[in-house]
Amino acid sequence: MGVLAFKIASADLVNIPLIKHVSKKLKPIIISTGMSRISEIDDAVEAVRSTGNKNLILLHCNSSYPSTYSEVNLRFMDTIKKMYNIPVGFSDHTTDLLSSKVAIIRGANVIERHFTLNKKMEGPDHILSSDKKEMLELVKYKSFFDKWESWKKKFLKSKNLKDSVRLLLGDGVKKIQPNEYITINSQKKSLYAKKKIKKGELFSKENLSIKGPVAGLMPKYYDIIIGRRAKKNIEIDFPIMWENI
Repeated sequence: MGVLAFKIASADLVNIPLIKHVSKKLKPIIISTGMSRISEIDDAVEAVRSTGNKNLILLHCNSSYPSTYSEVNLRFMDTIKKMYNIPVGFSDHTTDLLSSKVAIIRGANVIERHFTLNKKMEGPDHILSSDKKEMLELVKYKSFFDKWESWKKKFLKSKNLKDSVRLLLGDGVKKIQPNEYITINSQKKSLYAKKKIKKGELFSKENLSIKGPVAGLMPKYYDIIIGRRAKKNIEIDFPIMWENI
């Protein structure tokens, strides 16, 4: 289709086979890191680098819909940059633009906001999405602060914003927030039976699938499981566990 870059959502951060497949295209990749642990981010970064693809950007993200200031922990964006020495950004699921604006001030290379035509539409993310007016405001804001470096410190020291900014900055330590477990349980990926697998049958690309919700083994074990035999019958769409192998 001629796309110029790829975006991997937080739910697929653990989908190592997908990340490797995409990385082999040697095009820029943006990966969100919501609802994840440091070890899972390490696996994803290593998967990209193992293909020789150096065009990676990581987005700090909280996968609560919507996210509160206390869950944002923007300082983890700095932690990512120090750990991997690559461009970083912020995927914003709060209901206003403050977190994105502060992320821009702190050097975010990419800002991701959901887009909607109307914040009052039905669905899980319209309330936290930006309409045309907000998107224009954010772009103008970025252009303004690129030109007026000295205003950044004044913005952060504003009395009206000081408490909010302190709250959303957090401590920079990566941890799965309580509200993210709702998204983990519904969207994070694991291994499933693509069709009914009989006892003694070899696991293969034809009978294994990677999808949510999270219930079985992590997708990074896909290549290890291929070629091994099933210990018992496994019904279609049942999660693959170590005791099945």
